[in-house]
Amino acid sequence: MAESLAVILFAAGFTLIILGSIILLLTFISRFIGAAGRVNIGGIIFVGPFPIIFGSDRRFLRMMVIASLMLAVIFLILAALKFGGLSFYG
Repeated sequence: MAESLAVILFAAGFTLIILGSIILLLTFISRFIGAAGRVNIGGIIFVGPFPIIFGSDRRFLRMMVIASLMLAVIFLILAALKFGGLSFYG
């Protein structure tokens, strides 16, 4: 079961990276062509349990904080399911 979950998560992550790259490429192309509109850029990088959050404006940054909190909770739930509970005292 864990192996199939790992494959699914790897495929989902790879797909999100490809989609993000395509969206970023289309954004740059639309800027050079002269399409009007505002582009918000942001992201989350997890280093262990600590998120590094960046964004182009305050509202988008707030969305990134909420997303990082949700991801951290999901990671904790998956860890609890995998290891049979969280124990901080050995």
